[in-house]
Amino acid sequence: MTDEYWSPTIIPQERESVLIVDACNTPDRTRDLPIERLPVQLFDRVLMTSDDSHPPIFDQLRTVEPNAEIMSTESFQRMFKESTRSWDLVIFPLDGSYNPDDVGRLLLHLQRGNDLVIASRFTVGSGARSTPLSQPRRIGNRLFTLVANLIFGGNLTDSLSQFKALRSEIISSDLHLPSNRVVASYELSLAALRSGFRIAELPTEESRGGSWHHNRTVRAFASIPSLLRVLIANMFRGRGTQK
Repeated sequence: MTDEYWSPTIIPQERESVLIVDACNTPDRTRDLPIERLPVQLFDRVLMTSDDSHPPIFDQLRTVEPNAEIMSTESFQRMFKESTRSWDLVIFPLDGSYNPDDVGRLLLHLQRGNDLVIASRFTVGSGARSTPLSQPRRIGNRLFTLVANLIFGGNLTDSLSQFKALRSEIISSDLHLPSNRVVASYELSLAALRSGFRIAELPTEESRGGSWHHNRTVRAFASIPSLLRVLIANMFRGRGTQK
């Protein structure tokens, strides 16, 4: 089954594929989360990142992938920065927003030679008109993405999407990823744009959440000052410093 996701441009033995299940913003009703639909068989390693040392959702993940590991966000970032190995990472936010059926597609396009693949809620085919994204989140996302494109000459549609696939080389030693997931996603997008990495976007559709849907808008508003700081910091860093 994994043959479908093999690319002739990449020698499988040279890189290790890792699925990062981000459990830092899980809703209260974890039973509704699509853990069993995650294509764990496509990956060499499955990790869960969480601010909790052992969240209940991790036990659900272990029923799907018995060898799954768990670590803090800080430990995850430090591990990939210090490692001399090359990794293909797919980050799947376990907040009920994203479709696990897109995980394999992101991995495929990463292995086809892209450095960063973004699951976009605004590109052609994403179903953006019917998305449950609130109007403030939609406008804020478009605004921050537009500014990033103008400054760094990009053509992104969803720079704040937390559902991404990337090569570990993007997470360089001088790149600090904040614990705020929206801000960290923007930091990765800006680093890739600024350094001229090859970026692709695939259409996805945000799922209609339950009681936590309002919390996503609140978190987005709270992230605005940090997003502005990240944008300004990258403007002063200039182009090409990550490569």
